[in-house]
Amino acid sequence: MFDNIKIPIELLPSDGRFGCGPSKIPTNFIDKLKENSKSILGHSHRNKNVLDLVKKCQDKIKDYFKIPNDDQVLLGNGGASILWETLAFSIIKNKSVHFTCGEFSNKWYSLTKACHWLE
Repeated sequence: MFDNIKIPIELLPSDGRFGCGPSKIPTNFIDKLKENSKSILGHSHRNKNVLDLVKKCQDKIKDYFKIPNDDQVLLGNGGASILWETLAFSIIKNKSVHFTCGEFSNKWYSLTKACHWLE
């Protein structure tokens, strides 16, 4: 079924270890990404530009939702069941707030809701 699919070379990350799977992305997001692509695409999650972008996103989310400075915003990329279980057992102290917008975030919400030790 997928034998004839060819990914254009200009869409491949410069470092093949990093990238994401199929997704629907609004075209204006792609345009914005093009403006900054050389500083973030194909780079490690430890790259300064990537870390700065993640921090900026976390700060904006904290500001938008009026999250106290003591609390943290955790951003995840996709995920497997073990990620959600690990988070529930090791990161959440008492309770967590969820925004569900798809299968993965709903799975995370459902798992934490089932944890009887959380508020």
